[in-house]
Amino acid sequence: MARRRRRSSALGRRLDSISWWPAVTLGGVVGVAAGLVAGGATPVVGAALFAAVLIVSAWLAWSGEAVAVIVPERRRPRDRGDIGEAEQSDEHAGAAEREAEVAGEKALRDDDGGALTIDALAIDALAMVELPGGTFMMGSPDDDDMTLDAEKPAHSVRVSGFACMVYPVTRGLWHEVMGADHEWVPEGPADDRPVNNVNWYKAMRFCNALSERHGLAPCYRIEGDDSAPSVTWVSSEGYRLPTEAEWEYACRAGTWTRWSFGDDPEKLGGHVWCKDNAEGAPHPVGCKAANPWGLYDMHGNVWEWCWDWYGEYQATDPKRSTDDPSGPASGSYRVLRGGSFFDWARISRCAFRFGVRPANRLWSYGFRCVRGSVR
Repeated sequence: MARRRRRSSALGRRLDSISWWPAVTLGGVVGVAAGLVAGGATPVVGAALFAAVLIVSAWLAWSGEAVAVIVPERRRPRDRGDIGEAEQSDEHAGAAEREAEVAGEKALRDDDGGALTIDALAIDALAMVELPGGTFMMGSPDDDDMTLDAEKPAHSVRVSGFACMVYPVTRGLWHEVMGADHEWVPEGPADDRPVNNVNWYKAMRFCNALSERHGLAPCYRIEGDDSAPSVTWVSSEGYRLPTEAEWEYACRAGTWTRWSFGDDPEKLGGHVWCKDNAEGAPHPVGCKAANPWGLYDMHGNVWEWCWDWYGEYQATDPKRSTDDPSGPASGSYRVLRGGSFFDWARISRCAFRFGVRPANRLWSYGFRCVRGSVR
């Protein structure tokens, strides 16, 4: 967490490092004692003894080890390739490790008296994975007893390649980009927990701010009343929210099961923060195992906003795919996906979908960003 670095041996720093008062005190005591022992010695001899002991004491102070300075050591961003199968199979060890890292980051933050930059956090909050374009089945099969009407009919969708954030947007990244903390819940530092309590409009503004920060054309034109502005998608160069189809494509990661890790609820603990294990609060991102494409927290922790208006799926020709759908042209609710720490595990399934008014915010609502392919 930190490393020790010795000060320079330059004269000025050496003088600063000497503990003078102990040297003077020791010299005085020994000098007086020597004078008493000498008995009849002259004052000149006593003074000479005092000076000699003082010089020796100062030399000892000089030769001692220099003062150590604690320098925060930046962590190497955690690479998804570092997580092997053994670690993925042990959810408790993985969660404990990440929780310990976050605790250490908070200690460094408090000791330094200032906020850490994104580069100093334990994760690379801006890391993205290039996802190849492809065709997949969106929704849930009729023969699954967990399938809901809103997830039917299952239909073929073709998605173009895009880049997806490895993690949901964190508190630390929000603070770095927006220049201030958000009203997240529970209160606390700008750390590796996902930002929450965010409505759809705030997510739009963050995407534009992140794009501008990196010299990219913002994807959205935002006009009108700040509480419920008009939002138009005008560019795909910068950062944006995923479409609902892109989100499910990224979550499934080439699978056709309830969760990206399979259908077995017994494996949920290693992959999902939900009502059963989250203790009613969001957790630092990256604690649970990634999906097959290296994306973390697609199941649980916080809900993730999508671009689309919420609407019923329409029956399509099963032999034909819909290309890059972006939802209905209008509506009253925007799509949320993924479930959260506050919900039951079955809600974190790949296909589960939910619609909320875009002005609404809740402490379980967050988001992640995507970009058009940056190859």
